[in-house]
Amino acid sequence: ANLNDADVSGTFIALTSIGNVDLSAVKGLDHVRHGAPSSIGTDTILKSGGRIPDIFLRGCGCDPLIQKILVGSAESKTDAFYQWISQRYNPLQRCFISYATEDKRFVERLQKALNERGVNYWYAPEHGRWGVELHRQIDLEISLRDRILLVCSEVSLTKDWVAYEIDRGIEQEKKRNARVIFPIMIDDALLTWNHPRATRVREVLAADFRDATKGHAFEEKMPRLLDALGYREGQ
Repeated sequence: ANLNDADVSGTFIALTSIGNVDLSAVKGLDHVRHGAPSSIGTDTILKSGGRIPDIFLRGCGCDPLIQKILVGSAESKTDAFYQWISQRYNPLQRCFISYATEDKRFVERLQKALNERGVNYWYAPEHGRWGVELHRQIDLEISLRDRILLVCSEVSLTKDWVAYEIDRGIEQEKKRNARVIFPIMIDDALLTWNHPRATRVREVLAADFRDATKGHAFEEKMPRLLDALGYREGQ
């Protein structure tokens, strides 16, 4: 397909296969809405010359660094290139966001902050939850991601799908013998949460955003969250 100068702003895609197409001249890729990950072919990345917005690649579920690896490998296989990759690649940047739609305003701000820092993440929109295909995709994404950012609120901690994602995260912790679930508090609910998993979830608090709406409080709390993820700004 010839998509030169096509404007896809606001387009909704989910589980879409994007193969063998040049996206370099497509407009509005940074404003595409992603309902679930999509498959983007290496042929598309190469045919586009790497000129694809990182935010679009992340929305598709692709680590944006893959773009640099593929294009860079085609143009240069020098030691300097691979050194550049090794210095910047941080496997702890791959995050799964578990949340309730009622907390959408906070989650959107969190996504924006992660995007600005190049932190790769994936999340499932509530309207698509529990469909068989997306349910499998959630299982897959949790198995592939290094961290689950659990947005804890009075609402989210009552949701069945959040409990499901917590259980999948604990399974991964047992398999890897490593911490996977990192709670983010946006109210007091986690402190009094009465649940069989509560003690385990409360063991490690990634960040406390309870007063994040005040002034510059949100940005001031981001370094604590990034540090908990093992991510240093500037990588």
